[in-house]
Amino acid sequence: MLLLSTGSALAQPAVAKRDRCVKPLPFKSTEVNVVFMPYQSNVDSHAAEQVSQLMQAEALFSLSRLDRVGVIQEVPSAYDVSRTCNAQAVTERFLAARATNDTSGDGTGLLLVSGRIYEENDQIYLQTYLTMIRGGQRESWSAKIYDLEWSAHLPYVSVAFAPRAISQNELAQLASVYRHQAVYDAPSGREISPLHKFGRHGYRVLKTKGDWMEIKHFVSHRRAWLKRGQRLREMLPELDLIDALTGYLRYRVSPTTAPIEISTWCDEALQRFLRAPAGDGRSLAAVLGDAAVGMMFMLDPRVVNKRRALELFEDAVRRAPFSSDARALEAMAEILIAYSGQSQFHARSIEQKLIDAATVDPTEQRAAANLQSFYRLLQSHRMPAGSNENERIPDDEAAEKLRQFAASMP
Repeated sequence: MLLLSTGSALAQPAVAKRDRCVKPLPFKSTEVNVVFMPYQSNVDSHAAEQVSQLMQAEALFSLSRLDRVGVIQEVPSAYDVSRTCNAQAVTERFLAARATNDTSGDGTGLLLVSGRIYEENDQIYLQTYLTMIRGGQRESWSAKIYDLEWSAHLPYVSVAFAPRAISQNELAQLASVYRHQAVYDAPSGREISPLHKFGRHGYRVLKTKGDWMEIKHFVSHRRAWLKRGQRLREMLPELDLIDALTGYLRYRVSPTTAPIEISTWCDEALQRFLRAPAGDGRSLAAVLGDAAVGMMFMLDPRVVNKRRALELFEDAVRRAPFSSDARALEAMAEILIAYSGQSQFHARSIEQKLIDAATVDPTEQRAAANLQSFYRLLQSHRMPAGSNENERIPDDEAAEKLRQFAASMP
């Protein structure tokens, strides 16, 4: 596993706490807050709430490798659960609290995780949802070649994982992990307290040691050790994608303070999600992962070889051929990588990708603007070195296509 090193001497350790849904508060010292909602259930309400605590603790193990990240578990009040403890209401309160506290110049990132456990036709299913927010900004990527602009957005910022069938035995396993989740005075030492009681007011991560993590209580300053839940990621592969998207937000909020190899770390997390037996590489969640990590590789100046980004965008298009944004990301990457000298410039291939991006969603103005920039680029005669002459578009053809394009615009 890749170990991250930070480029800042002011790195802040990961922190965790429990909040009441009626008054969720972001951590002020963080760049990204990952918020786990209690899962809803018509099968077992106790198991549903336990899932969010298990996910919070497990996420903290991996996210402790990033700095300035807070991991929060929201818990319902004793009354009016449906109105105060749902994802939309908590998101609104969280954003309002963040604005009041003025926590970040660029806008602190928020990854909100929710879900449900339900029964249908005598089969139990677990489904997870996530929403990614960064200071009210669209998750976009823009670039210039000479004086011509190109832009694309992530295809999605809110996605549902595919429902996954689980057995009563697996639910029982989750409950067993929860019951045995405790803090200890030392690795393999004496049990001090159940985690849900120790972590009520929050704690920070001091260090990790194998499957153990040393934590420090915010109020009492008491130190304790927490053991990683066995096989939890096999049962909940969503956690690996949560890692990747948290890393993406961490980079976008503050690129200059992000760990040096964060893009590769996020890619490794994404690939673990895609390889997991219980994962779903065909879901829109996988498309979001491909696009977000690919965008990181293109944006991060510390990543010299950008070809991995193009591979990820190609995967996104394969999974979601109907997405104009996924196709635009692929075409933009191919153009910019060619101009960096890392690949040939295949004009016909790029043209078709840009046409496809504009065709699958005729209302998408960015896709149309990118196609216009491409024809203007061809007319400028400023092709990158190593251009494929067999795919060159003649000047008169490019001029005619640009004229037709301009005529078709409202």
